Amino acid sequence: MQFLVDAQLPPALARWISAQGYSASHVADIGMSSALDLEIVIYRKARKAPAFRPGMDSAAASRLNAVEVARPPVNILPTCY
Repeated sequence: MQFLVDAQLPPALARWISAQGYSASHVADIGMSSALDLEIVIYRKARKAPAFRPGMDSAAASRLNAVEVARPPVNILPTCY
């Protein structure tokens, strides 16, 4: 399985994922750094590659029919006023 890291995230994330023993590429690595989201989705779905995209919630992932989506951690600390 090949992970695909989106343009809004640093290429270093793809390198880190690879260092952990997984296959990963940044969109810049495959010449798609300026591609439209739809083009990236088509590329990713054709290869069944999970996406790492910032700010994507579960509903958006379902609409894109994503295999997996990495989401930022949820803030569990209470808000202080």
